[in-house]
Amino acid sequence: MVAGDARRSKPYVANDAVANIRTVASFGAEESVMAMYKKKCEGPLRIGARRGLISGVFFALSMTTMAISQSSSFAPDSGKAKVTVASIFSILDRKSKIDPRDESGMTLENVKGEIELRHISFRYPTQPGVQVF
Repeated sequence: MVAGDARRSKPYVANDAVANIRTVASFGAEESVMAMYKKKCEGPLRIGARRGLISGVFFALSMTTMAISQSSSFAPDSGKAKVTVASIFSILDRKSKIDPRDESGMTLENVKGEIELRHISFRYPTQPGVQVF
């Protein structure tokens, strides 16, 4: 039986069984009619499963290709990210000129909260040539 014949005869088996339900029931042939119907469905089911598998593989390949092509647009950004991360780590790894454990120096006994700063300047470590204040 060819797959096309199986698809054409499947509705006829179901139609005949429903139209003649009294005859089918009187002979107790419900199980044999169901078995015949299932057998008619096997061919189209195999063809559908095969087509579904092929379509799924094609879809997966299409999505993979699209993801690869889109990810290549991030290549310049990843290069910038590497440079930025290296810069951040160099700042974090740098040894501070102020030792927080050093107890030498003056300790104030009474602080009122009125602080006046004189002769102060600030420059960012990453831009030593630019004075902020």
